[in-house]
Amino acid sequence: MPSLATWFTPSLQTISRSSGRSSVLAAAYRACMELTDERLGITRDFTPKGKHGLAGNIFIGIPNDNIGKLWNDAEKAESRVNSTVARELMLPLCSKWTDDERRECVRDIAQMLRDTYGVAVLASIHRPARDNNNDHSHILFTTRTVGTDGVFGKKTRILDVAKTGEVMKMREAVCAIVNAHALANRSDWYVYAGKFADVLKDHIPTKHFSTTYGKNQCRYIEANREAVGEAMVAIANTKNRIAAIDAEIAELQRPSVTEKSSYIQPKSLYVDPHGTIVPPTRQVALSRRAVPADAAKAHAEIEVALKRRNELRQTHDRWAAWKMKFEDNRPNALVRLFGSYKGSVASAERHLKLLEDAMQVQVDIVQDPDRSRLTTQFNEVIAHNVKVHQQELQLAKADAERVAKLAEESAHQYQTKCEQQSRVDWSAELGKSERDIKQRRSRGTVTTYGDDGFGM
Repeated sequence: MPSLATWFTPSLQTISRSSGRSSVLAAAYRACMELTDERLGITRDFTPKGKHGLAGNIFIGIPNDNIGKLWNDAEKAESRVNSTVARELMLPLCSKWTDDERRECVRDIAQMLRDTYGVAVLASIHRPARDNNNDHSHILFTTRTVGTDGVFGKKTRILDVAKTGEVMKMREAVCAIVNAHALANRSDWYVYAGKFADVLKDHIPTKHFSTTYGKNQCRYIEANREAVGEAMVAIANTKNRIAAIDAEIAELQRPSVTEKSSYIQPKSLYVDPHGTIVPPTRQVALSRRAVPADAAKAHAEIEVALKRRNELRQTHDRWAAWKMKFEDNRPNALVRLFGSYKGSVASAERHLKLLEDAMQVQVDIVQDPDRSRLTTQFNEVIAHNVKVHQQELQLAKADAERVAKLAEESAHQYQTKCEQQSRVDWSAELGKSERDIKQRRSRGTVTTYGDDGFGM
């Protein structure tokens, strides 16, 4: 991934009367011309600025390239005191490109705005100051559609509401054009439509200092950049300290003895109706082992490296297929637009080389001897614990089968006893009882009762 210095997000702002701004005067400053705002009766001459600060102007959809008439007509087309009269797209440009390469890139962006929204566009390319590489472009375009005859039409309301998502689509289209030119120019100047925080973890945004800060603007910007850099270094150091503390905690918490088996033997598994206690089976011969913290960490690092290598491999395959498409000499729209066949192939080869180097880094992590040794130890402990777990399951299954068998045998014994009792000759027993009754009667035994009614 390119460094942060080569990433930026295109900035879109508006020029509104509510903030006291004029589209005519804004166009005069950006185009480095002398223009008069007929509504305000103010004239501004910025031609001296253009001697060293202007690299060129591009006019798209402006009849006769008369920007003075265009922006005065834009002011006349609005009647409200707080109307938005223009939109501006700020676009930093790669300082390593030539003037022609920057001009072609800005021209394609201006043409995209014209084709998509029907607006008239003034794109001015400014040169950097002596002490920086701030090549950039001011792309000023109308808020209304403009016909080929210069007549203003409806407002482009779709760019007024953030909920429509059109602003993001426009930024993505701008990024696609810039990235295509970067590819054709064999440059690492890539752009992104979102936020840096979406691309770079722990990114701290810098503060924006407007031109109202005057000559002190650059000093404030540099001071803010230094503060952000120091904060990012502090974050990195803090993360390293947290990682070291976590490692120490894991080392202290690691058990010094082998963990006991998770299989707990009960005192008795089954008691039959006769009170017989069924003894449990023998205990597990093996016991579980704790996974060393350093082995678990090495295993996780190798897993992450393998996943990253697969992702890089997929990206590498896509670039290789794209390169093969160029080598087959079958030009697509991009080649027809820029006519840079050799440059595109060379850029693809360079990206493939970068991807191969990145994959080699992941391979080095996977093949590192220390990590391999720790990973082998990790796998051995896991395999041992799996073996213990399987033995526990087997013993638990054996105990369950033994209990079921003993219960079945006890039920069978009880049923046999009941059947034996059912075979007794109850008629003989009944006859014996009748003989006893007759003998008691023959003795003439009389039971006497007292006065209180109770037998004596």
